[in-house]
This record gives sequence, C-alpha cells and structure tokens, in this order.
Amino acid sequence: MQQEWKPYAIGNSIGEQIIYAQTYHSLRLRHDEDIKQALRYSMILVGLRSNNMPSDEEKFVLINFIRSNFGNLTPEEIKLAFEYAVAGKFNIDAKCYENFSCEYFGRIIKAYNEFAFEETRILRGKSKEIDSLPMPTNDILKQQAIETANMYADQLRKNSDFKWIYGGLNHLFDILIMVEIIDNIEIQDKTQAYKDFIASLVMKYSCLDENGKIKSIL
Repeated sequence: MQQEWKPYAIGNSIGEQIIYAQTYHSLRLRHDEDIKQALRYSMILVGLRSNNMPSDEEKFVLINFIRSNFGNLTPEEIKLAFEYAVAGKFNIDAKCYENFSCEYFGRIIKAYNEFAFEETRILRGKSKEIDSLPMPTNDILKQQAIETANMYADQLRKNSDFKWIYGGLNHLFDILIMVEIIDNIEIQDKTQAYKDFIASLVMKYSCLDENGKIKSIL
C-alpha cells in the first residue's frame, strides 16, 4: 500500500519523531514506489552523484534485500535514519563513498535501530500516550491485498527466481480469505498456499482487478 509522507512536526523530540514514523505501515505492506522514494531521498542526502546512482538491476536487488532483512521498518524510518546519519547522530562513518550498496544501507540501519531504541526507551517507559493507527477497515485490507498480490505476480512474471519476502506470506493468505478474494479452505502451509495463488495468476496471465476478481492481462 502506498502512503503519503507526512512530515513530523518541527520541534518534536527525536524519540517522538521516531515513534511517529513507526506508526506508518511497514515495508511488508508498502508499494515498491514508497521504498524507491525513501531511497532516492536518502541517496540525495548522502551526496550520491547522479552518475553513481544504482542501475535498475541494482535497485531491484537493493529493494529485495531491504524487504527481506528490514521488513518491519517503515519507509519513513529509512528517511529519518539517513537524516540522522548525515547529521552525525550515529557513532559511525556515514559517508557512502559513491557506493550505495546493501552493506552500506545495512550499516546505517543497524546504527539507526540502536539509536532509535535508546531514544524511544524513556518515552515508552513512561507510557507516553501516542495515538496509534486505527485498525484498517476491510476495504483498506482488501486494497492492500490486491496491490500486494499483483506486485508479487508482476515480480514472479519478470523473474521466476526472485526472492520471496518471508515472514508475512501466511498473514497475506489470511487476508485474502478474510476479504473473500479466495474461498475459506483448511490449509496447513499458508505460506506455500499464498505462493501457489500468486503462481496461478502468473500461469493464467492474469491479475486482480480493483474488486479482487481475477482478470486477464492479455
């Protein structure tokens, strides 16, 4: 699901900024464009020159790496992480040396996670009242399920060996049943069942329309 970036209020503490950024949907439920936007912002922040920007193939690898290893983060946290890194808030070398690699990204996020834990620990310890996101409606969940299924089908259609993002496929299968995109049947391995459903969309040269119905893409 693609979400609009809502800047935090100027003057908020660092801990509050981080907690606010964490209230967005995580990478597991977000569209690739949200991640690309956060990465473009981060690359500009660290001074990566245009001629050293990752190629489309490198971006694909980078996005899969991020989804696989940092799926619980939000794109908004990625932006904060690189803002803090450039501002010198982490005790690491934040320079990318014209190479925005998976290793470099992982190093910045590791420092951010440690920093974020300390900055939010006191706030969470005091049980500061921070409004949480309301439970998504079935309409929102359905839209997310449709977008995610079509995204996976598109990736599988382009590359049969692409890396699945594990840890959330069984939940996505439950949502497909809950919003009545597929029938409620007894399944032991929901992760495999979800992968099989996506594979069937690819084999049938189809996708899900806005109502969750299978339609041909030919």
